Amino acid sequence: MKKIANKINFLFLYGTLIILISGCSDEYKLVLIGTYLCDKLPMATIVFDEADNQTFYYRNHNESDKGTYTMQTYTTYIIDSPKFHKVKIISDGKDSFKIKINNEIYVFKQFSTVPTIIVNSD
Repeated sequence: MKKIANKINFLFLYGTLIILISGCSDEYKLVLIGTYLCDKLPMATIVFDEADNQTFYYRNHNESDKGTYTMQTYTTYIIDSPKFHKVKIISDGKDSFKIKINNEIYVFKQFSTVPTIIVNSD
């Protein structure tokens, strides 16, 4: 009976350790990667490129901007650039995020996981 209790304790501890290890690795995984578009701003694109030192690109009509982004929490990021000076982005943890631009909140949805700058010709 003591052997069975020891085995159960071992399996419980082993299982807990596996869950903790796998959970911790996801916490540091960047969610914002790729190209994002906004329905309310049809000409706007925000691109997040982790491979390029966590650089983001913003383009809307003839306006463009470039800066960096950092993860604060799994769903909160800070972007920093000449246009967006330490602006907070709130991600849903999947495929969209909210950002405040010119005192309005916009939702951008992932168009592609590949960072691609979309050039709109008028």
